[in-house]
Amino acid sequence: MIDISDLAIKLTTPICDALPSFHALTGCDYTASFLRKAKWKPFQIMKTNSRFTTAIGHLGDSDVLDPDVVATVEEYVCYVYGVRNLSCVNDARLHLFRKLYAPKKESDPLKKIKASDPCCLPLCQRVLQQKLLRMNFVAYVWKNARESKPGAFGPDGHGWELDDTRLKIVWFAGPNAPSNIAIEESDLEEEIDDETDAEESSSNEEEEMDDD
Repeated sequence: MIDISDLAIKLTTPICDALPSFHALTGCDYTASFLRKAKWKPFQIMKTNSRFTTAIGHLGDSDVLDPDVVATVEEYVCYVYGVRNLSCVNDARLHLFRKLYAPKKESDPLKKIKASDPCCLPLCQRVLQQKLLRMNFVAYVWKNARESKPGAFGPDGHGWELDDTRLKIVWFAGPNAPSNIAIEESDLEEEIDDETDAEESSSNEEEEMDDD
């Protein structure tokens, strides 16, 4: 038998207060986990850093995410992925990508790219923002579970969107590629039409040569 009261004293009040939010952040029935990070390592990082403990403990306090809390949690995610000198997940992604997949030879720049696994990289900021919205909602419900109506706000607009009568996960907001590399649908259609015209022209020329 585990003495919960004794365990709570050993963990201290700040860590106990942060546990619901920590569980929602690192993966539960309603939110995704950080791939291959489990619970132990993220918990040890949170437990040994009072800034992280305090920030994670504030998640789920209201329906609005505090920007300062989000910034600290973002730095915490960088720590979880082993990048302790950066506080921006986008920078951490780039750092890890270069570390893991930078070419050893200029003559073969894509050699390591062929075996790359983006799942090993931390979430980008836009994906992390939606994840925090989802876990903030879940943590809010848990923290107010003693109330007859614990949900003062619904999941719609908090990492999910309502599609008819079903909730769909919003993975990120905005375009799925940077504007400087995104291909407009109209440009793609024109490119396909040009290729089709070129193929037809080549085919007609071959037919004319056969007739001759």
